[in-house]
Amino acid sequence: MGHSEPFFQGTQEIEKELIEICAVDILKGKVGEQDGYVASGGTEANIQAIWIYRNLFMKDYSAERSSICIVCSEDCHLEFLMPHI
Repeated sequence: MGHSEPFFQGTQEIEKELIEICAVDILKGKVGEQDGYVASGGTEANIQAIWIYRNLFMKDYSAERSSICIVCSEDCHLEFLMPHI
């Protein structure tokens, strides 16, 4: 929502514009009510989503880390990362 490292300021402005386009023009959200993150690819986006939801469940539902799990198939190429998340 506007805060970034000073050396990423130009990149952050481009990301904010893209997030606004996606949120307002495509998904019909309200102007200025979205925040987001632009990932370089699907793997990075999935890892970020896992962290965000882990933190949400710990903060809003007092979940313990040991009670949170990720269910995926054995074909998941992220399986080597799971113990570290």
